Amino acid sequence: MFLLLALFGGAAIRRGLAPLSALETPLKKLAQGELDVHVPVLTHHEIETIAEAINSAATAIRDRDQHLRKLASYDQLTGLANRRYFLERLE
Repeated sequence: MFLLLALFGGAAIRRGLAPLSALETPLKKLAQGELDVHVPVLTHHEIETIAEAINSAATAIRDRDQHLRKLASYDQLTGLANRRYFLERLE
């Protein structure tokens, strides 16, 4: 009887943790700096909230990085590429 309860209990725990396991791979990629990550939005309310927050944070970081790259590579007054951008392309 104890063995049967242990087997069913283990299966119930794995099924309960499955939504959190789905977040593992995207979070590892995000932690490594990969910003083209999409966290699947699941049916559990709490995990759905976490997934949406992670997706919006990744989008905000990606947008900020693009903006900073543009500021570093283009003149704000004229909108033309600056010397840094030119030298990067020249290499």
